[in-house]
Amino acid sequence: MLYLIPIIICLSVIIILTFIIYSPPRFIIFSLSKFYPDVLFHIDLPSNLQYIALTIDDFPNINDLSISFRLLDILRLHNARCTFFTIGSHIEKI
Repeated sequence: MLYLIPIIICLSVIIILTFIIYSPPRFIIFSLSKFYPDVLFHIDLPSNLQYIALTIDDFPNINDLSISFRLLDILRLHNARCTFFTIGSHIEKI
């Protein structure tokens, strides 16, 4: 029976860490926002509205710029907004 105690402790730690990662405690977010006022950590939105945050890494695709232009066309077509993360060397090659 004693062999179950370490297993139960490990599972408890995993569950707690998973909860913290996927649902950060508000006091941590509040504390971070006080130390870093220029960084946006959280936005309170009405619960009846649905939003999605779209981010794209390593934009534009320098191997095939047509993909990048098609993506921009699709975003424009749907009046969608997106945050692009770029690599400086990619920008220099365009």
